Amino acid sequence: QAVGDEYEALAQTLGANRWQRFRHVLLPLILPGVLSVSVIVLAFT
Repeated sequence: QAVGDEYEALAQTLGANRWQRFRHVLLPLILPGVLSVSVIVLAFT
């Protein structure tokens, strides 16, 4: 299952456009993982 599919569908039902769904739904879900990986990569380079 993809990250945030249910949340994205709900946001679309509530009238959010594609950019709003990315900014307010998907980005907050993936940001902690992206930041963690970035810190680990930068720490070992």
